[in-house]
Amino acid sequence: TKITDGDSIHVVSDGQLMRIRLAFIDCPEKKQSQGLEAKFELSSLISDEIVTLHIYDVDRYGRKISEIFYNGDSVNLHLVKNGFCYVYRKYAKEKYDFHDAEAYAMNLRLGVHAYSDSVKPWIWRRKH
Repeated sequence: TKITDGDSIHVVSDGQLMRIRLAFIDCPEKKQSQGLEAKFELSSLISDEIVTLHIYDVDRYGRKISEIFYNGDSVNLHLVKNGFCYVYRKYAKEKYDFHDAEAYAMNLRLGVHAYSDSVKPWIWRRKH
C-alpha cells in the first residue's frame, strides 16, 4: 500500500496493515545520493501488485523482516543485482546469491557502485 523508502514498505494482509523491512539489503536513505532512485525502483516493481512475503523475523521497530517475491522472483535480490542497494552483510552472511548479485553490480558499476565515494547507508546513519 505504501513504499516508504527503498527497503521499507507497508502492505495489507488479511485486512491487517503490516510494516515490512526488506531482508538482507540496505538501501541508501532518501536524503542520500541514490536513495530516491531505490524507492522509485521498488515502487515500479511492486506498487499495486500482489506480492508474496517470506518473513524471517521482526525488528525492534515491529517491522517484519521479509524477502518479497513478485511473480516468483526476489525483489530484494533484484534491487541488489541492479545496484539500488547494498547487501547488509551483518544479516546476510550466508546469502551467497545476494553476495554474487552485489559483485555483479559492483563489476558493472551500477547504481550505488558507480562512485567510489558512495557512503554505505549504515555508515551514513551514524553521522546523521
